[in-house]
Amino acid sequence: MGIEELEARIKNLEDIEAIRRLKGQFAYFADTKNASEFMKLVADDAVWEFGSWGHCEGKEEILRFTQDVTLDTYSFMLHHFYDVFIEVKGDTATGIWYFVVPATNRKKERAEWIGGVYNETYIRVNGEWKFKKVVTEFKFVAPYHEGWFKKGK
Repeated sequence: MGIEELEARIKNLEDIEAIRRLKGQFAYFADTKNASEFMKLVADDAVWEFGSWGHCEGKEEILRFTQDVTLDTYSFMLHHFYDVFIEVKGDTATGIWYFVVPATNRKKERAEWIGGVYNETYIRVNGEWKFKKVVTEFKFVAPYHEGWFKKGK
């Protein structure tokens, strides 16, 4: 293996690690309800797709959605991410993350389990990775005590 190939492999690993940190910051700032820091992680022209929960384009819409979900609806959230797949191609990358979030739904006055898959696209902006597109596929949103199982399904 030549030095150029080794440098390329190290750069790829550094980019993957930077995206993992970006996702960790996503969880931390969402869970601690720090919308201003959370929005620093998002590209200006980003797209957020949360199924029936909403579709947002641009930072302003994403901020409103984030504030509604993390501040108004959920008084507690604790994001957990699993089975990471990240692929870097130059200044863009994609990632797939499974997630489970125990949460307290203030509006429904109940504890909930939220789980699914994030399909994400990232872009490098001024040397920093940012979220370009987040598509969420919810597998379940269920009351904590009842769980996601429905008899007969």
